[in-house]
Amino acid sequence: MKPEEWIRDPVFQLNLLLWMSLDQPDEAFLVYPLFARHGFELRFIEQPFAFPIATIASIENAEKAGQPKISRCPEPELILKRDLDQSALYFEAKKSSFSSNSSTCVQARGHLLATGPVFADVLAPLKSATLTYVLPADQGALMRVCLSELTAQLQQSGFSSGTFSVAGLAVENETMNYRLDAAGQTAVGCRDQSVVLMREINEATDPSPIMLIFSEQDCADQIRPGYYRHILQQQVLAALLCRLHQVPTPGSIVINAAELLTETTQGVFKYLGRERQRAMETMVRKNVFLTISDTWKDRASDMVSLRARELTVSFTDPQKRDEFFDWLESRKTKFPDVLPSVDGIEQMDLFGAL
Repeated sequence: MKPEEWIRDPVFQLNLLLWMSLDQPDEAFLVYPLFARHGFELRFIEQPFAFPIATIASIENAEKAGQPKISRCPEPELILKRDLDQSALYFEAKKSSFSSNSSTCVQARGHLLATGPVFADVLAPLKSATLTYVLPADQGALMRVCLSELTAQLQQSGFSSGTFSVAGLAVENETMNYRLDAAGQTAVGCRDQSVVLMREINEATDPSPIMLIFSEQDCADQIRPGYYRHILQQQVLAALLCRLHQVPTPGSIVINAAELLTETTQGVFKYLGRERQRAMETMVRKNVFLTISDTWKDRASDMVSLRARELTVSFTDPQKRDEFFDWLESRKTKFPDVLPSVDGIEQMDLFGAL
């Protein structure tokens, strides 16, 4: 995937924004942490915005009166907060712009409404938020037109919307740039109109280190989900191996999928909505833990066991321990990167049984 394609990929866009929000050293940052440098930190990732009951009632009444539809439960990619002034950045990432007649506008109206006065009611002590659409820079002008028209529609329907900004991603001369409009500069507190996020990127650059999280809902291209699962599973396996190598013989360890994901995502995992967390935990359980358990239940039945999303590994025989690591570290050992099906454990979890 070329860098020019990265900036049109919703999965990459979200992960790029996450790295921009994580504090990193000046001499060794993966992506320039623009938002972290201006005092912002993570608040929510892909969690639905819960409108107050009164707002939902107003939305329903407006629709009955023939006004344009508004999402009752908009889900932003990301919300960042800044404690200094209790302000927030509310992000939506898109591969391209859309018109004010598009079906996508139902969600967009919800985002505009969510970042209006109601934002402070829902996410106090935060006082205000700026809706920022992030997309390729060449789509910015059309996106501004659309958001302006949607803002006018909301006002005509009697709603108060928030301030919006359009940020553009561009790859130029082997650098990736983040372009801010005037509203974005004000919201972030950044004087620059363009900020370099990454340097020396080209067709040979591997984007996999950027990947922290992935959900099926973000992937518009159905060819790539297996690729993203593979990347994240390799990170999980690396963390798993580090933990297992610390276990003596005799000795045992219980490894939890959520703990591994918190580690491999730089702590980002805990800010995800529960549905997204559950999907990633299921991926680890089914594609990694279950593969290990199924392979070793006959070779050494007492060494590996799997319960829910916890893998228990017990080393009692030094020879079996060596065989286990030889298998786990072999390039010939393959882990599936298919979409895991929801089994009884996940179904129970939907109702809070686990």
